[in-house]
Amino acid sequence: MKKLILLLIVILSIYANIGAEEKKFAIFFANGMFTSPAKANAAKKEIERRINSELSPGIDIKYDILYNHNENAFTQVAQVAEQEGFLDRILEEPSLLKNVLYSVLMGQIQKNEINIDGSTYIVDEDLAGHIEIIQKELDEGRIVIEVSHSQGNFYANETHQILSNENFHIVSVGNPDNYVGGNGDYVTLTNDTVINLIRTYVDPYTLPGNEINSESHEDTNHDFIESYMAEDNSRERIIENIMNLIIDPIYQIGDIGPAGGWIFYIDEANEFEWTYLEAAPIETEWTSKEWGSYGTFIEETTVEVGSGKYNTVLIASAPSINSDNAASLCDRLAYNEYEDWFLPSKNELNLMFENLFLQGFGEFANDYYWSSSEYSSYHTWAKKSSGNYPFTDIKFHLNKVRAIRFF
Repeated sequence: MKKLILLLIVILSIYANIGAEEKKFAIFFANGMFTSPAKANAAKKEIERRINSELSPGIDIKYDILYNHNENAFTQVAQVAEQEGFLDRILEEPSLLKNVLYSVLMGQIQKNEINIDGSTYIVDEDLAGHIEIIQKELDEGRIVIEVSHSQGNFYANETHQILSNENFHIVSVGNPDNYVGGNGDYVTLTNDTVINLIRTYVDPYTLPGNEINSESHEDTNHDFIESYMAEDNSRERIIENIMNLIIDPIYQIGDIGPAGGWIFYIDEANEFEWTYLEAAPIETEWTSKEWGSYGTFIEETTVEVGSGKYNTVLIASAPSINSDNAASLCDRLAYNEYEDWFLPSKNELNLMFENLFLQGFGEFANDYYWSSSEYSSYHTWAKKSSGNYPFTDIKFHLNKVRAIRFF
């Protein structure tokens, strides 16, 4: 019986801490044709530099390359050209090159029937290597983001279809295929000459261009570094697509947030300029603190979700508040390099206990906590963590204080 109880405790502990696991990422660059290993590495470094400049310290991200070799595709083009007797004719009439490309995509080459879905361009050894690498990262608990350019999209789509894992995402750039695996976001310039030729001569269902830059730095407008990452609109959109996978969709209630606290609210209706509310961790909590301003009504504080920050700034700046009162402590808190903490409003405090305390997250005591929502000159809204409803408490009573932040 004792062993059974111990086993149940272990199992419950594991489930109670699932939400606390910090998200880890692996971001890969998958290259297109005519891309040397050195150039692929440069692309990876450019992605790393741009993403790291957008993020606060502490998010675990590793960057690497999924390299695609191109020799097979060109060998097949040459073989078909020779088999179909196109070589001499192409020299006389270069426009016939489109027939060679069409034959490569539609004809039978070596052992495989080549379909219009792009499988012509996939070298089996590369694909197997990509699958192995990505699966390893998924097994280690990382969210994988593959930034695929040009030919790399064929590899990415095929890999996504085989692995079919919700933690594997594709950010597509200069896409010659007609879809993005997992319905991921893509950026293709409307004046990308390579993709426009493919759409015109090979596959009319190739995804349409959806971005244009104010300037052009490269003749084909297809190069990843010199066009897509060097120019304003496409670069911003690519980085935004990656950042959306890192920041916006990744947190759930009970997860550890970027500041080391606990996520307890998600603005799914896009009501605010921020998306998440994060409660500070237990080590920042204060005990036995007054709200302050007994006998003086500060006014203008409100109870709504989204008002805690304004309330805190208003209270902390009031002459009747001292530096050891609840709102002032939260306003001055600096933790994990974040200094944007505040005392939650009445409704924010209620959500914090509903979504964290009652679910086993946040390490809260079964005790009384202050909100930033004033009730009168003598009372302020507070809440016991296990209580059903907030209540008004006398301002000089000593309660606990837990700061929150939004992002």
